[in-house]
Amino acid sequence: MAGALALPHLGCKGTEEGKKHKLVYRTLGKTGIKLPIVSMGTMDAISEALVRTALDEGIRLIATAQYYARGRAEQFVGKVIKHYKREDIIVATGVIPEPIDYQSGVFSKDTDIAKFEKDFESSLKNMDVDYVDIFNLPFAAKKESVLFEPLMKSMEKIKKTGKARFLGIGTHSFVPEAVRAAADSDFYDVITLAYNFQIKDIEERKRAIAYAAKKGMGIIAMKTITGVDWAAGTQEPFSNPKAALKWVQQNENIHTSVPGISTFDQLETDLSIMEDLTLTPEEKKYLELARINHKESLF
Repeated sequence: MAGALALPHLGCKGTEEGKKHKLVYRTLGKTGIKLPIVSMGTMDAISEALVRTALDEGIRLIATAQYYARGRAEQFVGKVIKHYKREDIIVATGVIPEPIDYQSGVFSKDTDIAKFEKDFESSLKNMDVDYVDIFNLPFAAKKESVLFEPLMKSMEKIKKTGKARFLGIGTHSFVPEAVRAAADSDFYDVITLAYNFQIKDIEERKRAIAYAAKKGMGIIAMKTITGVDWAAGTQEPFSNPKAALKWVQQNENIHTSVPGISTFDQLETDLSIMEDLTLTPEEKKYLELARINHKESLF
């Protein structure tokens, strides 16, 4: 009820008025897009008032995907952004090529390119937009997938039509390999990768991220607050999400993160990290104990 009552007077012009949080900005690599270091994932977003509050607080990037709720998440995003100037909102989405072998991280030689392109058009229709800012190739893993020529040609064609401003990959497994391949390709602009303090190969991921950032890639972190390791199949929520998100954003090569935000409390917590990214002694202790107790631990 509170959200519904708040909705009519929420700001819709992308102005500074009404913002109460300090915002820390970084530039998304060679895209030149300046973003707060906290953005918004929409897999579980169900409140229009919540998303509008996030945008009014200064969040610019809304990350969604066609496979979120079978297109309903995109429809939801489209409904919300109609209240704003399109150029003020950065929209990212992705379409899964079919068929796909998630375990091997390799796209099939039988990938249906016509369906891939049709699904992308459906994404535009779902959101009722003429273009997206970032079009991601999701579940890109091994170098072979990142550089899969039929999909690259298809994405290039979409970009040339003006329906996608920038191209990216989303990667959950074989992450360092995927990141380096995308950085070396001279094709992609953005990398969205799984990154949190409990991931086993985190040091290797850090090195790959630094390599990609130096080459001008925009870096977006996902799976930051829920301890998801795609390869290990773990889903473990962190009891101290603020510490987890601060840890991620202490890496200055990560330009923004897209935690899934589904409540006003979560939004407040996520935005609050920008007041001070320094980890408190209590937060450091939590992170260390969480690593020790995690079965996929660094220790």
